[in-house]
Amino acid sequence: MSNETQISKPKFPWARFLAVSIFYVIITQVIHTVAAMLTMKYYLMEEYFPIWSRIMMPAEGAPSTSFYYYSLAFGFISALL
Repeated sequence: MSNETQISKPKFPWARFLAVSIFYVIITQVIHTVAAMLTMKYYLMEEYFPIWSRIMMPAEGAPSTSFYYYSLAFGFISALL
């Protein structure tokens, strides 16, 4: 009879990894939003209107909701990386 113990590989904690990634996205989005509010005068200057992307500002005014979805998606991808 053999008393060999099998060494198993530790399992990767996917649930914790995803939770930390989501937490990272929330924190970075809050920081980004606060920074945007503090520097809002640059977003409202007419001479800068042509440089804002179509995703961020398809028309004059506040960014569309699709911009926030893109921002969250890219934030989540960077958190996973």
